[in-house]
Amino acid sequence: MKSDFVQQITLYKYRYYIGFGLLAILGLLLAGYRFWLLPNGLSAEEMSVAATAGHLSPLGLVKDYGDSLAQLVNLPWVLTEWLSIKVFGFSTFAMRLPAVILMLLAATALIATIWKWSRANIAAISGLVILTSVMFMGMARSGTAAAMTTFLISLLVLSPTLLLSIKKTSRWTTVLKVLLCLAAAALVYSPGGLYIVVLLFLAGVLHPKTRFLVLRLKPWKLIVAIVIGLVVLSPLLTGIILQMIDGEFGLLQSLLALNINWSWQNLSVFASAFVSVNSSWANSLLLPIVTIVELVVMILGLIKILTEVASARAYLLLALLLLALVLAAGEPSFIYLLFVPLALLLSIGFATLIRSWYKLFPRNPYARILATVLLAALIGGVALTNVMRYRDAQNYSAAVVYNYDQEFETLRGYLREHEDFSGSLIVEPEQERFYQLLTRKFDKLEIKTNVEENEKNLIILDSAGIVPEIVLKQNSEQTESEGGESAEEIVSREKMLPQKILTNGLSRDSVLVRMY
Repeated sequence: MKSDFVQQITLYKYRYYIGFGLLAILGLLLAGYRFWLLPNGLSAEEMSVAATAGHLSPLGLVKDYGDSLAQLVNLPWVLTEWLSIKVFGFSTFAMRLPAVILMLLAATALIATIWKWSRANIAAISGLVILTSVMFMGMARSGTAAAMTTFLISLLVLSPTLLLSIKKTSRWTTVLKVLLCLAAAALVYSPGGLYIVVLLFLAGVLHPKTRFLVLRLKPWKLIVAIVIGLVVLSPLLTGIILQMIDGEFGLLQSLLALNINWSWQNLSVFASAFVSVNSSWANSLLLPIVTIVELVVMILGLIKILTEVASARAYLLLALLLLALVLAAGEPSFIYLLFVPLALLLSIGFATLIRSWYKLFPRNPYARILATVLLAALIGGVALTNVMRYRDAQNYSAAVVYNYDQEFETLRGYLREHEDFSGSLIVEPEQERFYQLLTRKFDKLEIKTNVEENEKNLIILDSAGIVPEIVLKQNSEQTESEGGESAEEIVSREKMLPQKILTNGLSRDSVLVRMY
């Protein structure tokens, strides 16, 4: 009786609701708090993807299919970002908002998977480390397709896990199977995604327990699943066939990740993702992606999973981990594929660590209290270290900060203050397609890559590397008797002086935009 009273007073029975509620708030803060300002600026990959998404037209994708094949790579992400830009306008906020939402959903799916694989307390502990990890914050605050790929992989892991744990007669089995088909088909649009789908399918078929899920499918349900997959993949299959007819294989090469190169340079970047001391940067991701403590716990989880290699989760996890390691070692831009397997290894490592300690002291309450205190210090230290390292690197590390272009937001802020501006914006040729999207809101703005003679009302990005000139003309008064031509025109040029210069607070390359 007294025990029940104490539990009610201390809210013991609500501990998991409170814990996961706090995790949800923490995830929203780490992923969403001022995500349009931190990181400060846009990476080259963000600008490239935004240019593709901004120029996407679902109707044009059908009419001008041959000219839109490049948009088929990462099409699920491109459609998501296109919708965000359509609703919120062409801004950093719109480019990154889908990544914030998708990474929060991916983290939720991972925590749910860990809960099913072990216990609620392990899910809560692992969830705290996952949400404060550099990879989570990095992908949530980067408008790239990495967030979509991570979300789809997490769905592919969660769906079969739930299917194995619920009754066959449950109404959720159909929903989960449809989600599984949709996630698998959508993942094929990502570079290397086909390998992940095939490997996870083989892992599922080879293991007796998961193979039972396929064998018990009714024929008509299997046919429906195939049809759903083909419908989702129809744009991609059509594009591949059209390119092959023309003798081109660019789309297929991108999807199969045939451009990876296991060079010493790529291998060194891959190694620095795990053991580097200094902060570095690789394709919008901050390196290293783990701390030494996290790496040790992950190795412990790997050892544990190897001892139970016959289990269903070992089949699933080892297949995903091996493929991610191979792709990331050959191409550093694929490092984000390690997020899901490393998060799952981390949870297994924590579960093994706690279980081993409790086996040493099964009946000693003081040992359990000591373990709780030490674990809290360990988890709190790792979480705080990750958050501080991400913040400091994004604000103070030259190896990271100078990979972000601050010209776009600076220019957009100026145009919002001068909406009646009429003139030309001079950009470098590689960025012309990106900045063309600004003309949808500022219709008096003209995007160019060079300056015409004596042109006025100019805005020139510093990255364009152009300094305009003004032409000065003078007439000579030489006479024919002096042997010269009469009224000869003498032309000279002088550099124009900007009327206004917009800068940032960085120690070098601080000039962003010049107004003439």
